Amino acid sequence: MPAGAAEIEPRSWGQFLLKFIISHPAIAGAMPATTRVDHGRENLASARAPLPDAKMRERMVAYIKSV
Repeated sequence: MPAGAAEIEPRSWGQFLLKFIISHPAIAGAMPATTRVDHGRENLASARAPLPDAKMRERMVAYIKSV
């Protein structure tokens, strides 16, 4: 996980990315597919606060571009 990710409390990379998606103002909703109950629970937990704000999303994008 990148430095500062703890601010949004992701428990996995999936949550990290899903928190980015669902917090983005251009996105009305997200429907991640899964056939596993544990993944469904993890996806639902992604919607719990804290979610990234605009500055955090900028840092998330910068991190992904740097990898």
